[in-house]
Amino acid sequence: MDKTKSIQELENVFWPDREEYFSKTLKDCHEFRKIPLKDLTIKQAVTLLKQDIGSEFLMPVVMERMHADLYEEDPDDGSTFLEHIDGFKHDMFQRSSDLWKPMMALLRTRREEVEQFIGWKRYEDLIHKMLGR
Repeated sequence: MDKTKSIQELENVFWPDREEYFSKTLKDCHEFRKIPLKDLTIKQAVTLLKQDIGSEFLMPVVMERMHADLYEEDPDDGSTFLEHIDGFKHDMFQRSSDLWKPMMALLRTRREEVEQFIGWKRYEDLIHKMLGR
């Protein structure tokens, strides 16, 4: 996958620009879809993933970044992918094993670190959510 391309380029779907949007989230998603994958901040990627926009392109990038640095922080607000995973749409993980299997493997392999960061209860809830329970 070419990380120099944006979600809209990879999907070959270009949303029309508007003067007004129904919400800030919609406006943000519209703009973030235009940014090359390699240039998306954590906050931008999380916003898109929480709306399940471009997930099939974003999750491999997120996994790569999490493998490199599990605690990578967004320069604007200090957030991490790890603290937002449980906010991603359940359907996203259930739709494709390519999306949830690598994430599940990472979470299980680094369980102690993840539990220390987000807490054991939240970890367990996340695993159950990803398994569809």
